[in-house]
Amino acid sequence: MGRVGLKGLINGVLRSLSRQGLPDFSSITPSSKRIAIETSHPEWLVKRWINAYGEEETMRLCATNSERGKTAVRVNLRVSTVDAVQIELSEEGIETVKGELATESLIVTQGVVTKSAAFKEGRLSIQDESSMLVARALNPKPSMKMLDACAAPGGKTMHAAELMNDEGEIIANDVHAHKKRLIEKEANRLQLSIVHATTEDAVNLAATYQDVRFDRILVDAPCSGLGVLRSKPDIKWNTDEKEIQKLPALQLDILNAASKLLKDDGVLVYSTCTILPEENEHVVQEFLKNNEDFTHDESLQERIKIQSENQGYTTILPHQYGSDGFFYLCNEEGKCSSWKRELKSEILRKQQQMENDQFFH
Repeated sequence: MGRVGLKGLINGVLRSLSRQGLPDFSSITPSSKRIAIETSHPEWLVKRWINAYGEEETMRLCATNSERGKTAVRVNLRVSTVDAVQIELSEEGIETVKGELATESLIVTQGVVTKSAAFKEGRLSIQDESSMLVARALNPKPSMKMLDACAAPGGKTMHAAELMNDEGEIIANDVHAHKKRLIEKEANRLQLSIVHATTEDAVNLAATYQDVRFDRILVDAPCSGLGVLRSKPDIKWNTDEKEIQKLPALQLDILNAASKLLKDDGVLVYSTCTILPEENEHVVQEFLKNNEDFTHDESLQERIKIQSENQGYTTILPHQYGSDGFFYLCNEEGKCSSWKRELKSEILRKQQQMENDQFFH
């Protein structure tokens, strides 16, 4: 790994373990400290998860985070089939099994899939199964107009474009110029013409597109990333608890800005790759409190095939399906939303008129 100087330390640790064995974790109290030490997580994070999911679920979650993540690929159903790509990969010595969560997914069990002809020629993309469900939640159709507010590196954007059969328009926005180039590169690899990458602060999108309305909007919000620790284990040690507390305000600002651009009867999906309720359910609850035109889309579970006690939103924990931790919420603006806005404005106008009349009287 290019760290020759660590060889002596690693050998020393391994020799100590060989002589002494692992310590007895069961005697460590409290449970948050025991789980933190046993699974190598910061205790503040373990405490938060115990508070949200309970001790037993947290132990399973943390244990899974310590395992090696699997490589999943999304088959481009616009140009091929799962069976055909699986056979093609096998002929190149790359073995796969079909995924459990997403119908277009394959799990790589042997080989390097990025070296395959299928990858180079756009018949598949690297994407975790949990992430694939986002486009399914959106349910985009050909000829629709879609906005992906925080699009980079573009996996969910491309999946949506494939489901739309490359018909319609997708504005794939990101705040960073270099990430715009990543989106364009991926669209070129997959030969998708409807993806138009832009660079804009997502909070300003309502002003940028004030005269445009979208059928589908995705807010895959910037988050702590604590659902993807198997593939990015450094996050748990480099994440500042105080910094996380700043994220919900930003997430809500982006959600509020994007929601103003949704058509009547449109669908808005809010997703994150974190599993902290304050970045997920709490953000959405605050949004719905101030946006009465929006309701949970109760058909979400039918599209993503995940059973949940909560209609309209779902949290996937890493140990449940062996995929990344993810949160999805689907809101739809009601058929009467514009009428409700006009009625609300008329009521306010009449109330103001009555107050004025009483004042002058």
